[in-house]
Amino acid sequence: MVRRQRLKQSLARLLPVRGHELSRVLPCLVIYFLVVAGIIFGRNARDSLFLKEIGLKYLPLMYVANGVFVVLCSLVYSAFVDRMPRALFVSITSGLFIGALVVSRLLLAWQLHWFYAGLYLVVQVIWLMSLMQFWTFAGDLFDTREAKRLFPVINLGGLLGMVAAGFGGKPLVTRFGTENLIALWAVLLLAATALVLFVGRRAKKDDAATAPRRKAPAKSQSQVESFKEGWHNLKDSPLMRTVALITLAQWIVFTLVDYVFNAQTREHFHNNKDQMTAFFGTFRGMAGGAALVLQVFATSQLISRFGVGRTILVHPSFLILSTGWMATRFGFLSSCAAKFGDHVLLYTVQESSYQLLYNPIPLDQRGRMRAFVEGYVKPISMSIGGGLLVLAALFLSGSQLGQLSLVLSVAWFVLASRIGKAYFGALMGNLTQSQSVASAAAHQLTGMRDDQTAAVLLRELRNPDEEVVILALDVLGRVQPKHVRAAVEEMVGHPHSRIRAQALRTLGRLGGAKSVRRIVPCLADPAPTVRAAAARAVGEIGEEISEETWAPLLTDADPEVVVESAVAMTKTGGLDGVLRVIEVLREMLGGEAAEARATAARILGRLQTRHFAPSLLPLVGDPELGVRLTALAALGEIGDARGLPAVLRALADRAERRVARKAALAMVKAHKKVGVKELLEVLAAETTLSVKAEMVELLGYCTGAGIVEACLSQLTVPNAEVRERALEALGRREKRKPLPEETAATLRAYAASELCSLYEGLRARATLEGAFGAKAAILTEALQEDNRTTQGRILKAIGLLTDRAAVRAIAQKIRSSSARERADALEALDSLGCRELTRDFLPTLDDQEPQAMLDLCRRFLGTEEPTVEQCLGWLSDHASVWLRAALMFFIGENRLTSCNDNLLRGLQDPNGLVRETALMALADQVDGSRPRESFLGLAEPLRQDPSPRVRALVEALTADPTERSVEMLSTMERILFLKSVSFFSHLDGESLRDLADIATEEDLSAGTAVYREGNPAEALYVLVKGHCDIVRKVDERDLHLASLGPREYFGEMSLLDGAPHTTSALLTEDSTLLSLTRENFKDLIREVPDIAFGIFAELSRRLREARDQEELGSQAEEQVQAPAM
Repeated sequence: MVRRQRLKQSLARLLPVRGHELSRVLPCLVIYFLVVAGIIFGRNARDSLFLKEIGLKYLPLMYVANGVFVVLCSLVYSAFVDRMPRALFVSITSGLFIGALVVSRLLLAWQLHWFYAGLYLVVQVIWLMSLMQFWTFAGDLFDTREAKRLFPVINLGGLLGMVAAGFGGKPLVTRFGTENLIALWAVLLLAATALVLFVGRRAKKDDAATAPRRKAPAKSQSQVESFKEGWHNLKDSPLMRTVALITLAQWIVFTLVDYVFNAQTREHFHNNKDQMTAFFGTFRGMAGGAALVLQVFATSQLISRFGVGRTILVHPSFLILSTGWMATRFGFLSSCAAKFGDHVLLYTVQESSYQLLYNPIPLDQRGRMRAFVEGYVKPISMSIGGGLLVLAALFLSGSQLGQLSLVLSVAWFVLASRIGKAYFGALMGNLTQSQSVASAAAHQLTGMRDDQTAAVLLRELRNPDEEVVILALDVLGRVQPKHVRAAVEEMVGHPHSRIRAQALRTLGRLGGAKSVRRIVPCLADPAPTVRAAAARAVGEIGEEISEETWAPLLTDADPEVVVESAVAMTKTGGLDGVLRVIEVLREMLGGEAAEARATAARILGRLQTRHFAPSLLPLVGDPELGVRLTALAALGEIGDARGLPAVLRALADRAERRVARKAALAMVKAHKKVGVKELLEVLAAETTLSVKAEMVELLGYCTGAGIVEACLSQLTVPNAEVRERALEALGRREKRKPLPEETAATLRAYAASELCSLYEGLRARATLEGAFGAKAAILTEALQEDNRTTQGRILKAIGLLTDRAAVRAIAQKIRSSSARERADALEALDSLGCRELTRDFLPTLDDQEPQAMLDLCRRFLGTEEPTVEQCLGWLSDHASVWLRAALMFFIGENRLTSCNDNLLRGLQDPNGLVRETALMALADQVDGSRPRESFLGLAEPLRQDPSPRVRALVEALTADPTERSVEMLSTMERILFLKSVSFFSHLDGESLRDLADIATEEDLSAGTAVYREGNPAEALYVLVKGHCDIVRKVDERDLHLASLGPREYFGEMSLLDGAPHTTSALLTEDSTLLSLTRENFKDLIREVPDIAFGIFAELSRRLREARDQEELGSQAEEQVQAPAM
């Protein structure tokens, strides 16, 4: 197992192809190999035949004609490619290509002199169109994320094809002749087409029945309109203007060098076509091999080390040297050197860095800008090069042509040297865009450490936008270029306090004792954020200042200033400074003010000295929650394993759990072996399952003896969360180091036990669904959720036994709406090599009718179907809290008095939600099958229940013998209500239970404004009953936007950004609302991140729908307004 896993990891690093992707990647690699090999054969034959039969003097005219035909091909391709089924388009175009090649070979047999010029154009068209067609096909086959990872792998097929065709050309020409390479190309193209159609049929995109609703097609543009738009975008973008000029110069030089190379080859081989064809093959094979090596081993490293702005200079720099050689020593050797280097660099360093230049272009313009440059500028450049050659043939000698190439190469280099400034300028322009665009631009800038970056950033310091200035200062601090300190020092006098503070932080990063004289006056700045930043900067620089300067800061009213000053004083004040800070800490820790104790804890944490850890331990038990949380965070910053027991104990308190988890994680990461023994001892003694789950998660970050064994032992704990965390911990451990061979047997046994539980859950669901139908919806849905989580754990176990990355990808596709994707995922899972598990696991992933599922369960479990009562009894003992609560609700809702024993057991359940729901179910039987006195006898002991919700429900149910409140008194009712609201419908019952705990209910009268336009956004609201109008002020009147009723929600964006409301919400009748505040939601998702994923998915869906509706509305409006023809 260890050797196989190491081999897989090595292959994954070399070729990032996952197991389930091989069925698509390998055929594509072969197809691209065939396509490129055919192109190389065709180009070699075309070039030698043209030079032999037509002659060199007409070659410049062919360059001009090629440029024209490239533009025409682009027009034809774009006119049809998206207007017919892809398979039909490939069949028709490939048939035309193959037919044209066959006809060309027949015409070559007749040796028609004029046709050699026609062949030159035919080869050019098939070359271009077959490449465009292949990448369009590949784009259909892979999604965007897959393409980004896999296209470089597929591209290796083309480079291998180039090498194979290059070196294979000479023996083939010797045996079959040059003309027959055209026929060979037709055969290779036929094989590639057959593979394309076969793969396309297998991997066809979603069927019409499962395909998502497509947006209405955008209004098409004419070619003239498209050209005008591209031209205007080019003029408006300095970066794209520079890219276009580079492209112009590059392809003119390419054309000139290609001409000289062909001319010298013709002369060197005395116009012998077979010798020229063999040479072209060998030459391109060697160039392809060199390109392959350079692409794999050097291109990425060059770009990473020198950046785009410098890497793009490599190609023109080489051309300056090689064309200089041509200008001084014109001949076959110098032209070969120029062409060889041009060929190798064009498809490696130049192409990779050139494509990166499009990254700063806004996404909605990027594709059109690329198409404009590739479809118009590049072919025009080649035509210009051809025109220059026509003139050069009349007036220039060979060496003079080399001199012209040298001059143009120098011009290319000059233009390329300007790209860095334009590139950074475009990135800085993005900083004023949306937050995501600005963050991406800043991330790219931090990797560019050169003078151009510094110049652009310094210029932005004068930007009127405060956010841009702050971001520029931040990037300067990260990049730390030379000679910028003076400019940053000037910013500490800026009128905006946020900019002053950021300038001080940047000075601290830049260092330099001379800056302290500008920083010290800021210690008295009126803004506390500036004082704190100044103190931090002094500490980071490490320059000593007088104790008198620090004294007032240590008693500052702002805790942040005190913390930064104390930390800085320990760094700059020597022993006296440390002693003074210790004295201040002693006063704070011994005082009665909770804020002072919290500030002391922060200082101790920032000092990160393990000798201070014992001083923090008493604060972990402080009566104030804020102090306890700060102390826990400080222990995490120090990372001393002596604080681990206190931190682990804090995991039991839900209010402290998030901070305690983070602190414990920091400790075990800092001392992966020291704290293991203690962690294992505490884990073994822990009985609270939620705390045990947190501890098991920590094991995944530890190393040392006993970790794997402890994780494996937790797989038998009767709690799903603990077992889930144990699998995740084993996964982290396996990522660092392969698991021992002996773990396989334990994992297989665990997966088999989970599989038995899964079949029992499937059998119970099918039994209840068959007996009760829709009445059992709450129970069958809860069982389905539990079954899916069980399936997830089985998949994780299989991943640990086989290939975690592959299983993770399979798990994502198993629930896909695409039948093809699901089938591929199941097939891949079946092929992983764990047949003893997958054989029985795969059938559980299919949706089946109840009776079919019962038959399946009978065959696996070997027992007959249980009765309904047996199923309910099995559920009452289930480990899932949500399932037990759902069972209580189901019994009460359906008045199943025969199941009262289950309700009585529910009253004794260790979980408050189950007890509360069982009590509510028993209350529903009052005055029916159960006398009130009997119910009161059952409810009375629960008046002292540890759950406040249970106690509140007892009071409500026993207060008045004649009335029942219409309010939603139980947690279960809240959960079910939330589940009926679309915003929360994707969440499972366990997650909704947490939401129900923090949701508050409120009755409001008609006419109440829940919030008004401009008010701070603080909560999401759900209407339980009543109605609400959403309005917006327009020209001093209310514009009605929506009318909402029960189970509808509003204010949902409050959960994301907290920006002021842009509308008002007015109640039109007496209403009951559930509200979820932003602060409570933030606290909850820190504890349960999966809740955030579910809610954000719903928000994304709503935004997509709103955008689609807006686009459809705009298109409809355009159609209405369009004049009749």
